[in-house]
Amino acid sequence: MAAASLSCSAGFVLGMDLGTSSVKVVLLDAQSKTVTDSKSVPTNSYISSTSDIHAKEQDPSLIISALDQCMDALPKDKLKKVKCIGVCGQMHGIVLWKSKSGCEWLREDREIIRFIPKDVSQLITWQDGRCSADFLSSLPKPDSHLSLATGFGCASIFWYMKHRPEFLSGFSDAGTIQDYVVSMLCNLDKCVMTGQNAASWGYFNTTTNKWNTQILKDAGFPVQLLPVVVESGAVAGHTFSEWYGIPAHTAVGAAMGDFQCSVYSCMTDKGDAVLNMSTSAQLTFSMPAEFTPPNSPDPLSPVAYFPYLHGSYLAVAASLNGGNVMATFVRMLDSWMKEFGLEVNESRIYSQLIQSALAQPNTDLTVTTALLGERHDPTSSASVSQISPSNLSLGHVTRAVCRGIIENMATMMPPQSLQAAGEDITMSKSRDSSPTFFLETDDLTEEERSKAKQMKKGTSKDRRPMDSNYLDETEESAPIIKFNLHFDRGIRKVKEEPAQQDSERFNLKRLFDAVSSGDVSKLQGLHQYLHKNMKRLTDSQYKSSGKTALLKALLNLREGENDTIEHLLEIAEKLGDLKNFVNAAYTDGFYKGQTALHVAIERRSAKFVKMLVEKGADVHAKACGKFFQPNQKTCFYFGELPLSLAACTNQQDIVDFFMNNPYQAVDVRKKDSHGNTVLHALVSIADNSPKNTEFVIAMYDHILIKADQLHPKIKLEDIKNNEELTPLTLAAKTGKLELLKHIVQREFKGRRHLSRKITEWAYGPVCSSLYDLGSLDTYDKNSALEIIVYGSEIPNRLEMLNIEPFNRLIEEKWERFAKMMFLFSFIVYVIYLFIFTTVAYHREAGKDFNNSKSLKPSFYYKNNNEDYLRLTGHIICTIGALYFFIRGLIDLFRKRPGFQSLLIDGYTDQLFFLQAVLFLACALLYCFGNDKYLACLVLCLALSWVNLLYFSRGSRNMGIYSVMIQKMVLGEIRRFLVVYLVFLIGFSAAVVTLLDDESINKDQSTKISEPQCNDEHRKKNTFKNIYFTTLELFKFTIGMGDLEFTDQYQYIEVFYVLLILYIVMTYILMLNMLIALMNQRVEEMSVESANIWKLQRAITTLDMEWILPKCLKIKLRSGQEKDLGGGQESDRRWCFSVEEVNWNQWKRNLGVITEDPGKCLPVPSPTELQREPNQRGLLQTFSKRWTQRQQRRDVQELSPLAEASSSV
Repeated sequence: MAAASLSCSAGFVLGMDLGTSSVKVVLLDAQSKTVTDSKSVPTNSYISSTSDIHAKEQDPSLIISALDQCMDALPKDKLKKVKCIGVCGQMHGIVLWKSKSGCEWLREDREIIRFIPKDVSQLITWQDGRCSADFLSSLPKPDSHLSLATGFGCASIFWYMKHRPEFLSGFSDAGTIQDYVVSMLCNLDKCVMTGQNAASWGYFNTTTNKWNTQILKDAGFPVQLLPVVVESGAVAGHTFSEWYGIPAHTAVGAAMGDFQCSVYSCMTDKGDAVLNMSTSAQLTFSMPAEFTPPNSPDPLSPVAYFPYLHGSYLAVAASLNGGNVMATFVRMLDSWMKEFGLEVNESRIYSQLIQSALAQPNTDLTVTTALLGERHDPTSSASVSQISPSNLSLGHVTRAVCRGIIENMATMMPPQSLQAAGEDITMSKSRDSSPTFFLETDDLTEEERSKAKQMKKGTSKDRRPMDSNYLDETEESAPIIKFNLHFDRGIRKVKEEPAQQDSERFNLKRLFDAVSSGDVSKLQGLHQYLHKNMKRLTDSQYKSSGKTALLKALLNLREGENDTIEHLLEIAEKLGDLKNFVNAAYTDGFYKGQTALHVAIERRSAKFVKMLVEKGADVHAKACGKFFQPNQKTCFYFGELPLSLAACTNQQDIVDFFMNNPYQAVDVRKKDSHGNTVLHALVSIADNSPKNTEFVIAMYDHILIKADQLHPKIKLEDIKNNEELTPLTLAAKTGKLELLKHIVQREFKGRRHLSRKITEWAYGPVCSSLYDLGSLDTYDKNSALEIIVYGSEIPNRLEMLNIEPFNRLIEEKWERFAKMMFLFSFIVYVIYLFIFTTVAYHREAGKDFNNSKSLKPSFYYKNNNEDYLRLTGHIICTIGALYFFIRGLIDLFRKRPGFQSLLIDGYTDQLFFLQAVLFLACALLYCFGNDKYLACLVLCLALSWVNLLYFSRGSRNMGIYSVMIQKMVLGEIRRFLVVYLVFLIGFSAAVVTLLDDESINKDQSTKISEPQCNDEHRKKNTFKNIYFTTLELFKFTIGMGDLEFTDQYQYIEVFYVLLILYIVMTYILMLNMLIALMNQRVEEMSVESANIWKLQRAITTLDMEWILPKCLKIKLRSGQEKDLGGGQESDRRWCFSVEEVNWNQWKRNLGVITEDPGKCLPVPSPTELQREPNQRGLLQTFSKRWTQRQQRRDVQELSPLAEASSSV
């Protein structure tokens, strides 16, 4: 490569690679760019060290000897025509020598043909491990983005400075082994090194292209050993004399790193990534031209940025463990053979390992191959796990070792780094989260690759259909590492011929067309083609947005069958890729996560569902794309999981199979991305229609019973989602009326522990039921009752409050404590209102400078009883306003009211808050002596009396009346005012425009005898004034207008027309329409208003409960704890007792009477039920014992739906 940079246009180019384990030379025809001759010889140059086992050193003499052998093998006639020489070799290492005497040239047959090292140190390789982490941390911090590691040139010199300082004194020059060869060939006075090799030593700033000289000097480093740095591709010098026939004065390029050279030969496109596997292993890609490395190194980062060409950088994950791991494995096998007295050539061992690995398609044996540690993690080590008797064969072990090397590389290069750089590479994770590279073969022609790239660029971000036979399928867009089967053609500059359509070749279109048709004969030869070309059905070439041929086949069932499915599964199993194939999922954002199992369930094919599960399909795969999310238009949310999909599509047989199958039973506790279980999913799809409700209830109960049979200890209904909602509270929040009613009134015969309603006793039509208050009562956080009462956006909210036990629970709370608290609040507010009104009426008028009365406030309080009372009143009013203000802020954040809540919940909270704001504004203006305080005062006073209507909630009749007023104000009157303002402003503007100014002036000039004040009043009160005109037209609306100034208009007829139209449209039409609509609305709202009143009283009740201290909440908690185990296992629950009357149920079940005489109480007469409690009874309200006795007095008729659900 370096020679190529020297621009040799004729003759031959000699290339040399001085690697860790071998030396390679090659002759390249400079004109045709083709390799003519090459030779490789192993160096076998490692020196065994007895003093330090961590030392990794090589003998330079043996490396040069291997180079000589390679040069001897090249044709002498071609060597004489060499025009330039390029050198590369192993990086990081260091060799030292004496300048000008680093070698000795040997003359044979009176010609100098070669040199041998002299006065040269051993080569300290990149594998040297003597620089420990503690030693490296003691060294000065380099001014570079690259970390310092053991085996780096500068680190090795620092080590010798500390442990063997005398070793360095005998040398004057240093460099890598390839730099040494260049220096000897050119007889250089000073070693020349490229920035690539300098960066691999450490203490080199690639931005400035200079050594950290000052830092090294301060540390006592022998900076005279540092080489001169030149640009990559530059000429280092010319040959000193003839060498193996190569003429003297032949240009020699500065030695480059073997890593950059190997990348250059493979990276034909900037978007390519290169995996280099030699003694070590590197995965790299080219960074963008504008990339700048960080200012400081990250020692823990496995990715480094090495200089490349023309100021660019390579992102490199360089592992110390590559081919040397396999070589160690081979040496181990060889030593074992020798111990048995067997001699086997290493090449024979390698050949057998390859054959054994190919015969073994997959293995569960796991080998961690960090044999030599890693630069970013020196403490890492190798290990073997998942050992079993079935995987101890040579094929299993070899495949596991190879996979371990690749997986180790995967851990070093994060997928986001590759994807952010736009590289054609990706990493994925298997189910056990172990990162794995997916290497694929690529036999596409250049034309096909170009077409694929164009399709990717033209891929729209809009939603694509899940499946279509009328659109072109695009290949998997996720980048993958691909091994080009014809890569050598590009190197040899062989022009590719147009692709011949081989009948055996399968591409995406052919495969998808075959499986869509269901014709197995169209897949004939597929297995042979895949096996021959080392392909799999999960390769990106056979995916479209993640959709595989299996998914395509399942989406194209005909009468529930597609014969190609079993054939595809058989092929995948033979290729050892069955599990990945079965669990392959969509990667498209809309359908992400959907697997073949989801499709089989949706197609209602129990046969294929069982087949896929048997083949290893993941029963917990999540379809989490946008199409499968709630609150999306034209989408289907089913809970993402296969079990949830089966349940939501009413397939009980598949649900039973999932919950109890011999292959992989589902975990019913599994949640989707929203935290929803299968029960949550069923609640989500309920829509309150009769048919839907029937199947959802049946499936809900079936799963609940089945889960209890299989997993008795799992409380499936108690699991909460991400919003802390159980299935019950989710039904309440989403307004699923009938489902919620069934859940809270569910009564299973023989499975009392699953029942939420238990009949205590029954006598005739009367029965006493116990309701489980778990997740219902406000004592529990995020309870169903609290959700319903405060959920202003919940549909069917009013109807849900009428469901037992919610209805009786609210009544019980009201009777127990809320009624008395509400009465106390009413009395306190009336007293406050009386004080406020008195203080406002007897306000102290201020004095102006003439000592006359003024609106200006006075702060002077005289020393008398009247002023003391006034001051006390001011303080009380201010305290009350502050209370309303703080309470309003708390309610604002706690309830977060919207417009819908104003229509139903009322707006009294907002009015109280406005009242407080007006009073506080009045107080501020009063304090600053501004007379405008009076405006705020009178508005606040009026609003305070209006707010007294809030307490009408305590009475049914007054409460319903107040609700009607609220709905009228926000309904008909609001709409009337909007339309009326349009008419008023429009006609006012028309009348003002029609006014004749000249006639007014003439008329005013003839009336000079009138008093001046009357003239000014007339000028002011004219229809030319828009405010006056608007007021006059409003008078016409209520029948109080006059036509006194009609002679002031130039076109009096037009004026009459405007007035008549205005009166007809407003006074006659709109007012009468408003009255008619209000009359009709009152009749329609009679029932609704009663329910709204109940809701508003429920809000008031829970507000009262919320302000209670915790000790009182516990004391006043509704219901009581009971053991419902029935003498078997303890089942203690907090229950609420409700007595009910159901004549219809009793008549149907006439003759079946069960009673509990010990708990039976006589049913009170209607007169007893309607009797108001006396004074003594009110004092006993806080007694729990009295409340429970009152609880049994209330009787309510059950609806037919309740009796149907209770009989389950």
